Amino acid sequence: MNGDDDRLPLDSRTQAVIDGLPPDEREHLQTLMKNAARHQRTLLETALDEAVGMVPAPLRKRVQKLFLGPS
Repeated sequence: MNGDDDRLPLDSRTQAVIDGLPPDEREHLQTLMKNAARHQRTLLETALDEAVGMVPAPLRKRVQKLFLGPS
């Protein structure tokens, strides 16, 4: 995954509020949001791995390729 995956999607109004914060608070909030995005991505990747693991063996490769890309 690329670096953009470490950002939560924000609407323009939320981004404007964040941009209006003092620099130290804005930086702290951005760090928290980046960590939240990483954790969310990790949870989703783990759930997908577990779901693929539950697929019967003959179909597992096909499902894995579909959802996780080529390995």
